[in-house]
Amino acid sequence: MAVFDSVGIPFAADIMNLVILTALLSVGNSGLCSRMLWSLSQNGMAPSVFGKLNSRGVPFNAVLFSLLFSLVSLLTSVVSAETIFVVLLSVNGLAGTISWMTIALSQYNFRGQFIKTGGDVKELKYKVPLFPLIPILCLVLCGISILFMAFDPAQRSSLVVGLGFMGAYYLY
Repeated sequence: MAVFDSVGIPFAADIMNLVILTALLSVGNSGLCSRMLWSLSQNGMAPSVFGKLNSRGVPFNAVLFSLLFSLVSLLTSVVSAETIFVVLLSVNGLAGTISWMTIALSQYNFRGQFIKTGGDVKELKYKVPLFPLIPILCLVLCGISILFMAFDPAQRSSLVVGLGFMGAYYLY
């Protein structure tokens, strides 16, 4: 139950809790990977049980598994909010940040290669505004946010685990 001040406006902590809950629901919604799990199953990279569709064309087994996994992940916010939940949230943020850095680097490299091979920027359907400033700015700001993770004691272990996992994956 929210605590209201004399004017009837919730205190800042209650508003912040609402913002955090909305962000968590958004992350949970975007993290629902049932279609990806279905696609992996179709390519033989996940168990075939996740590739079955119900009569309405929904990969129900994949949706159910994704929801179950999401529920377990969300329960960590209650069971171990200061440890596992922070690590999961940080690793997720690290993965998203690195994804954006990869997108920016790909755009930057693509444009250079496109011009080098005789392409004309006017031929592109989408022209990045203020190129090359935008991809460079994206790389720098994402790099700064990853650097800040190193200085936050709560997120430092996530940075080490996330980067270690990436390194092990690429070595494999």
